[in-house]
Amino acid sequence: LARAELLVQARSFRQHLALRDGAKQAFLLKPDLALRLDGRAPLLVDMKYKLLDAGSSRLGVAPSDFYQMMAYAHRFACPHVLLLYPQMSSMPDPLRHTFHLVGSPAHITVHTIDLCRDLTSPASRSLLIAELAEGFAHVD
Repeated sequence: LARAELLVQARSFRQHLALRDGAKQAFLLKPDLALRLDGRAPLLVDMKYKLLDAGSSRLGVAPSDFYQMMAYAHRFACPHVLLLYPQMSSMPDPLRHTFHLVGSPAHITVHTIDLCRDLTSPASRSLLIAELAEGFAHVD
């Protein structure tokens, strides 16, 4: 990730999904983060603070959150979209699963990271960075 450009709610990544009556913009999309590696297509990231269910076919991802990520993939022509969730103490292992969108080259990855750590500790910060890097590992 050394050659990564990180854009936090950058203006260039704010787009409207539709035009009402052909003229008035509607449904503003603004991902939490946009990450561009070596000038390639961006990876869009949205962070959620909700509980997941590893046993569910949807992993407990809310349909509205998934549709939001589909809209990002479509509107920004972005093949990589990441939904990032906090790792809950009830989950012994991190969760990382990818949903491939039917009829599209895009995919949405759901990934958890452990935020229950002392971030004043260099070792803890290094572990957090490693977990975040794992979330971005699917970028081609």
